[in-house]
Amino acid sequence: MTAQISEGIRTVLADRNLRVLMAVGGVSNFGLTGYAALLVLFLVGDLGLTEAQVGVVIMIGGVGGLLGAVAAPRLARRFGTGRASTVLLVIGGPSALLVGAPSSPEQLALTATGLVLVGAAVVAGNVIRGAWRQRYVPSELMGRVLTTMQVVNYGTMPLAGLVAGLLGSHWGVQPAILLLAGIHAVACLSIVGTRLGRMRILPVRPETAGDDSVRT
Repeated sequence: MTAQISEGIRTVLADRNLRVLMAVGGVSNFGLTGYAALLVLFLVGDLGLTEAQVGVVIMIGGVGGLLGAVAAPRLARRFGTGRASTVLLVIGGPSALLVGAPSSPEQLALTATGLVLVGAAVVAGNVIRGAWRQRYVPSELMGRVLTTMQVVNYGTMPLAGLVAGLLGSHWGVQPAILLLAGIHAVACLSIVGTRLGRMRILPVRPETAGDDSVRT
């Protein structure tokens, strides 16, 4: 078991494409989970929404995820897997700032819009990158590689909830949401500075790559 875990870690760390996605995913999930932990407090305490209104807002946000799942294959075919992945990260990152932007119930549409855009972009991007990873990682290493990446990507989430609570207690709920949404935005936007983020087509498995496997 130790040898298998070590092999998964070595494989991810040795591959710059997997490293980039793991880092972006881990920091992004930290921000996403952090502000999500404070969302109900913000809607009820800061904006004064009722329980029913909170449910409607969260339901509207969930529609974004459904739209993203449906649109992912079409986006990948239309723009290329790499370009679609990058554009979705660029859209889904800054959109999170809309979630904590309202200062009154009259501006609630900003929160709803932010939730829809983030949900659609995150889900669509995850579908595209998840399908790519299935093709990119050798089948015999898939479980070990996926587990290694998920330990980082999901491991930041409990920490995010703790940090969100501390920030909300000391700074206030809305400033904490905006800070955590900003962390998510920076993580997503960082993809444009990477080689992976400039590809039109996400790369194929290294040992099977041809001359035209990566087009920028």
